[in-house]
Amino acid sequence: MVAPGFAGIDNLLYEYGFSVVNKTIPILSPDYVDRLKKIKEAGVVHIFSLGRYDIATSKIGRGNQKDLDDIFSSGIVQNLDIDKLEKLYKNATTNRLVLGLDSLYEQNWDNFIKMYKNFQSIKTQEPKPDLKPESRIPNPDAPAQDIKNQPKPTIKFRR
Repeated sequence: MVAPGFAGIDNLLYEYGFSVVNKTIPILSPDYVDRLKKIKEAGVVHIFSLGRYDIATSKIGRGNQKDLDDIFSSGIVQNLDIDKLEKLYKNATTNRLVLGLDSLYEQNWDNFIKMYKNFQSIKTQEPKPDLKPESRIPNPDAPAQDIKNQPKPTIKFRR
């Protein structure tokens, strides 16, 4: 019996009793293997993770909002060279163009760039002073409060 989904690794995993939960074929540059990070080695089993650029490329290629949010909230994007990322993304999407998907991949990239520019502008803004009189940051010059003389809270129970 052949497993549903894409051929190759999916069928191999199925043969050994593993099930691939997400059968979406990731958007990866053909040279992604060069950037794999070894996580663990246990005998003949070697476990690898995608590199930062390939995680970002795959998430941008999928294009859903949660994946784009993940790129920014995880901190992956902070140390990426955007020109290198664009080159890898274009390489990945060019090598897997299917009729009609080229405009989708371009739109996904455009959405990412809009979010990236917004992220950069927020990151580089000077912090605004807290103009509220009741600041949460304690004033080191203010006199210390004497908690010994504070009234004790009373707790009343209802029956």
